[in-house]
Amino acid sequence: MNGIINVYKPSGVSSFQTVNKVKKLLGADKCGHTGTLDPLAEGVLPVCVNQATKFADYIMDSEKEYVAELCFGKKTDTMDKTGSILEERPHCKIDEEKFRKLLENFTGDVNLKVPSYSAVKLNGERAYKLARKGEIEDAGYRTSKIKELELLSFEFPVVVLRIRCNKGTYIRSLIDRLGDESGCLAYMRGLVRSSNGIFHMKDSFSIEEIEKCIENGDYSFMKNVNDILNWPVAVVKDEAVDALMNGNAPDKHGYLKLPLEQGDNFFIENLKSEILAFGRKMKRSRKPIKVVKVFKNKL
Repeated sequence: MNGIINVYKPSGVSSFQTVNKVKKLLGADKCGHTGTLDPLAEGVLPVCVNQATKFADYIMDSEKEYVAELCFGKKTDTMDKTGSILEERPHCKIDEEKFRKLLENFTGDVNLKVPSYSAVKLNGERAYKLARKGEIEDAGYRTSKIKELELLSFEFPVVVLRIRCNKGTYIRSLIDRLGDESGCLAYMRGLVRSSNGIFHMKDSFSIEEIEKCIENGDYSFMKNVNDILNWPVAVVKDEAVDALMNGNAPDKHGYLKLPLEQGDNFFIENLKSEILAFGRKMKRSRKPIKVVKVFKNKL
């Protein structure tokens, strides 16, 4: 059993806990997600099952979309409602027109703090563990690409934003900075990841729905990797299969089909349309595709 599930993670549980529940329900050997959602956040959490975990990094590169609630008047140490209050400005106010003008400065490349209460590693230790011990105030800075920033509603002190961004963007850090630059301070009150690449919340499955499907013998909630990534397929001849399964890429004569003009990453299949490996196109090489991963159990 190999594939990818569009899982709905509810607020109040960690991404790790959600993945573990999926793993137990399926009796899988290995499961992994394609990008952490904070416990406060809810929404799309793609989960890779068994050999599909080898593709997690490629799916993780996908664009993300979020809907976030910003609340003015306070700054917290976690940048969201779960943290301790660092400062309050209860009498500060900003009107909608000024806030819209401020948002115009936050598209494109934006330098944001990595929250101290995050899972990023610093010298081999998780930042949140160092923060709990009082050893750090932040975890450095990261440039994020904000592709869209739309104001959905403005009912001071609460604002709702839609954000389309690249991987690794901390939305609570964006909100914290918007609060600072508005002069009123702000923290994140709620967060929904509405999409992750081709995965959308309207098509996601809750843990309860997955459990019910399994009870009914229905595994349609799990998608094949090749349907998700939509990479071109190279087909190897039978005589090249054994070498390929040992990690040795064939030269061009070992392929029956080699559509190099169609992309940079390729699934490598046998004549039975079973995925044996995936690889990356090589330029100026005797072997046109470099093998990245081989699947001992065919996909």
